[in-house]
Amino acid sequence: MDFEQNIVFQVLKNFNKNIHYESQLLQQDTVLDIPENSELVILNHSFATNSTVQQYELLKQKVGNKDFVLLTSNYYYWENKHPNIIYFPYYYFYFLSLPFCKYDMQKNRQYPMMCFNLSPWYHRAVNLIEMSKRSWFKKCKISFHWVYAYKDYNTTNIGIDTLSRLNQEQKSTLANFQFPILAEDDAWHFFSRYYVSNQSKLYENTYINYITENGVGQEIITEKTWKPIFSGQLFYILGSINIIKHLRDIGIDVFDDYINHSYDSENNLDKKIDLILNDLDRLMQMDLDKVWQDTYTRRLKNFDLVHSQDFKNLLANDLVKKVS
Repeated sequence: MDFEQNIVFQVLKNFNKNIHYESQLLQQDTVLDIPENSELVILNHSFATNSTVQQYELLKQKVGNKDFVLLTSNYYYWENKHPNIIYFPYYYFYFLSLPFCKYDMQKNRQYPMMCFNLSPWYHRAVNLIEMSKRSWFKKCKISFHWVYAYKDYNTTNIGIDTLSRLNQEQKSTLANFQFPILAEDDAWHFFSRYYVSNQSKLYENTYINYITENGVGQEIITEKTWKPIFSGQLFYILGSINIIKHLRDIGIDVFDDYINHSYDSENNLDKKIDLILNDLDRLMQMDLDKVWQDTYTRRLKNFDLVHSQDFKNLLANDLVKKVS
């Protein structure tokens, strides 16, 4: 049983159907070897960011007359139910399976904000350029890797694509940086538990986590969003439209009385970044020690919520119903 499959079946625990499980990225020429006695085919697409609709259409072609379900981290399908596409927040359940640190959520912090960036996606590069123009930039803990290679992961092509999309002024601004920008000593190793969990001490030493999700065009929530919630931080998210709305819908306090999340409904990347940074300008002028103390019980409540069995059941319910 592979790791992704283990996450799914830990959630299911008890089921009464003969299930055939797949976790590969389907191509047009992919052949699925599905046993005749399988009652349900599960394709776990919830750890990937490729097109959910494309994978659904391919799966539908390949399963014949068998019942099937595609698992996706696309939160569109949380609100818009589909008989064969089920929202499964893989990265939430994945994070629960890792060793993580529970920090003192009441103790004041050393730095105002952190912003971790590994793969140099275009939206992250533009955001870094715009952040660097702010008076508070140098007070914060920022990381940005332009070229990063580890085992079979290499960001070179991502960086090349990003450079091809930046204008000359943006490229000139980037030339002033010395990459990689490291938020800490170089202990941030990709694919290690240190990277995917919240074991960086910056989760203990910063008030605000400015999350730059994997993309702004796919309605996906990864571990990047879950980590600050588990760490008791305040947060902004540069991600897809309605990502904050989804967190509200499932019961997460997003601190609307302190943070203006109007950027959440903005599709234009430049406008979205401007809205976030303008609100950060405002928040950075506030007494963050006081904001921290005033939000303590609510941040703790978020922590308790994401660890509760009721919350796990809520997020797993659609899948559990399908296999029961």
